[in-house]
Parts: sequence; structure tokens; C-alpha cells
Amino acid sequence: EWAADAQLLSANATSSAGTTYKPGEAGWRLQFYSAARESTALIAVSEGQVRVVRGAIAESAPEPLSAEGWLVDSPQVVETVLANGGQEFINSHGSASLTLTLSLVEQFQWQARLVDVETNEFLTMIIDPASGAGSVPQTPEGAQ
Repeated sequence: EWAADAQLLSANATSSAGTTYKPGEAGWRLQFYSAARESTALIAVSEGQVRVVRGAIAESAPEPLSAEGWLVDSPQVVETVLANGGQEFINSHGSASLTLTLSLVEQFQWQARLVDVETNEFLTMIIDPASGAGSVPQTPEGAQ
């Protein structure tokens, strides 16, 4: 146990191009903050193994948002993305990696990003962790 008072700040996982995009098959990176330690830790979870990748003194105390109402987990996020333009993106771009990020700092949201590994074109979707409602940000596909 890294810190008993640890609060989740973010979580992300990337599924490589050509995979089935099942979040349980991807390695996860979780960032936590401990007020007692005045530090953050990056924890990696992969193939049933958990390890602290790095810890750092926090220059300022982040204020994680409450995860109360968090009902939509990563499998539902993948389903939402694929059903709302993601499958078409994959079909038209051949191979794409998928990165899921749950943020609990500043905005409580899921972000899903499909990236064509050859052209770097991408599709990003923001999904509400409470309702599952998804939206595509104004940034046009492929913008850098």
C-alpha cells in the first residue's frame, strides 16, 4: 500500500492498433495524490502485477473531484466510442490505437482518443462518467 489516504487523480490505458480494444487487456497507469505524504505516485497495473513506477513531491496540492456518481466504466466508454464514429474511424484508417483517460482533476470526465498510427489523424470523444453521454470536441479530426 503506497498511502492510506491516496486519492485517484487520473487513470489511463492504451490499446495498441489491431487489438480488440478491451480495457481489461490493456495496462493501466493510475496517478494518485497523498496529502499525508505531500506527493503523487504513478502506479502501473499490467497482467495482474501492480507496481509504483515513480513518486514525486507535489509542488502544490491537487484538488481531486469527487468520483461520486461514477457509473460509466471503461468497457462502456469503448462501446460508446465505437458506436459514435469510432468504428467508422477504424474502418477508414486501417489500424488505430485507443487511449482512454479518466480525469478527476479540473473536470470529471473520460476522454477516448483513437489515433491512426500511420497518419497521426485522430478522433477524440469526451464522455461523462455519470451519464455516459458523449461529445466530440470542436478540434477537427487530424488537427495537431
